[in-house]
Amino acid sequence: MTMSQRTERVDELLRQEIGAILARDVSDPRIGFATVTEVETAADLQHAKVWVSVIGQPAERHETLAALGRAMPFVRRQLGSRLRLRRIPELHLRLDDSAERGTRVLHLLHELEEGKVPDDAAPVAETLPTPVVRLPREGETLEVVGEAAAIEPDRPTSRPSMSVDVRAAGRRSDPIDLRPWASAVPEAVVARIRGARRVLAVGHESPDADTLGATLGVCRIVEALGGTADAVCSDPVPPLYGFMPGIEQVRTDPAPDAGYDLVVVSDCGTLDRVGAVRERHRDLFERLPRVVIDHHASNAVAAEADWVEPQSAATCEMVALLAVRLGVPLTAADGALAASLMAGIVMDTATFAHPNATPRTLEVAAALLEAGAPLADISRRLYRTKPDAQLRLFGRVLASLGRRLDGRLVWSTLRDADLVATGALPAHSEGIIDLLAQAELAEVAILLKEAGSATRLSVRTRPGGVDATVLTAAWGGGGHARAAGATVPLAVDEATGPVLAEAERLIAAVAR
Repeated sequence: MTMSQRTERVDELLRQEIGAILARDVSDPRIGFATVTEVETAADLQHAKVWVSVIGQPAERHETLAALGRAMPFVRRQLGSRLRLRRIPELHLRLDDSAERGTRVLHLLHELEEGKVPDDAAPVAETLPTPVVRLPREGETLEVVGEAAAIEPDRPTSRPSMSVDVRAAGRRSDPIDLRPWASAVPEAVVARIRGARRVLAVGHESPDADTLGATLGVCRIVEALGGTADAVCSDPVPPLYGFMPGIEQVRTDPAPDAGYDLVVVSDCGTLDRVGAVRERHRDLFERLPRVVIDHHASNAVAAEADWVEPQSAATCEMVALLAVRLGVPLTAADGALAASLMAGIVMDTATFAHPNATPRTLEVAAALLEAGAPLADISRRLYRTKPDAQLRLFGRVLASLGRRLDGRLVWSTLRDADLVATGALPAHSEGIIDLLAQAELAEVAILLKEAGSATRLSVRTRPGGVDATVLTAAWGGGGHARAAGATVPLAVDEATGPVLAEAERLIAAVAR
C-alpha cells in the first residue's frame, strides 16, 4: 500500500466515524442539518480538516458551524475510543460550499431554459447536503492498517481515491446468497476463465464506469484464482473515474510478449467497440481464445463463450455473478472487486433510478454493499460531483436545446468549440444526454457530438415508446432499448437533419 493510499484510508475512516458520532451521540438538533463530506489529515496526524456541507440560509449555516465547533472536543474523544490510530488529530472545521455553488448553477440553468436573463446575484433559497457513505453499524470497530502518510497541505481540486477496508463493512446474520442467480453464467465462460493463467481483459473505447468496473473485476477474479491479468482500453481513463480502486492499472495497449492465453471483452456491444487497440493488435485478438461478457441487446456475437444478457442492468452485474460462480468472494482484493463492480452498476442504473434495475440488480448491489462497496460515496462521485468546467459545459449545451413535435423530440449539439469555450474535457460530456432526457414531454432525446469529420449520437427514449436501438441502427449503432449510440459519417450540421427526421418518423408511431 502506498503512502497516499494509507492517508486516504485514514481520511475515509475518520469521515465515516465523525459522521456516525454526530448522528448518534450528539444531541444538538442544529447538527442534524450538516453532512461531513471530506476529511484531510496531515502527515503527522497532528491536525485534520473536517469539511462539512450545511443546508440552510447563511445565518443557519453559521449557527450550525458554531454548534459543530463546540462538539469537536467530544467527537475527538469518541474517536480515540473507536479507532486504533497512533494519534487522534486535532479537528478543524471547514465549510464545504460546493453543493451551494452547484445549486446556484442549476438555478441559473433553469432560468436559461425558461428564457429568462439569469440574475447571478439573486439568492438561492437553500443548499443541499452531499450524501455520504453508509455509516458503520453499532458495535463495529474500524481499524487502520499501517501508519498514515503525507498529503498535500492544500485542499485537492478533486476527491481522493476511494479505498475500502472490508473489515469495516457491516456483517449480516443472514448474508446475501447470489448462488441461485449465478447459475446463469454459461459453463463455457466459467471453464475458460478458470483455466486461464494470463488474461487480457479489455473494455470499450471512451471507457465509462461499467466497462472499467467489469474489466477491473475480471482482473481481480483472475488474480483470486491464481492467474495474472492486464486491463486494457483504447482510450485513457477519464478523470471522473479516478476514484475506482486499481484504475491506475488500466493501459491503452497489451503488455508486449506477455504470453496471454485468453482475452475477455467486457461491455462491448460489438467487437468494433473495442476500438483502436483491436486494430493495433489484430493478430493477437484473432489468435487468442475469447470470452465476451456484455448486456447490450444489439450484440450479435454467438461464439461458444460469448455471454450476452440484455436483461442485466450492467455488465458489472454479470461479472459479480461470475465471481460467485467461480467461488471468488466479493470481498476479494481488500474490497476492490466489490467497489469496482458497484461503480458500474451505479453508473448504468443512475443509482437504481433507471427502469433497467431489476430485483436481481438490487440483490447483487446489496451483496456488493455487504462486501464493503461504499455505495453512497460512489453515487456522489459519479452523479453529484462535477468540476466547474463541466457545469459550464452543461449550461452551454442546454442553452442550444432544440424542440420538435411540441417537445416530444429534444436535442442539442456538442462541438469542439464548446469544450474550448468552457475549458472542459471531452469526458465532461458524460451525463448531458441524461439531463436532456429529463425534458417533461420528450419521447426521444438526442445529443449530437462533434467527432472530427463524423458525429457521435447519444440517444435516450421513454419506456414504452421508441426503441433507441432501432433509431441508432440506421447508422450501424446499437445499445439498449432506452439508451443507445451510433457514429454518423457526417459533420454535425449535415447529420442533424437526417437524424432528427428518423427520430420524428419513429415518434409518429408512438401512441400514448
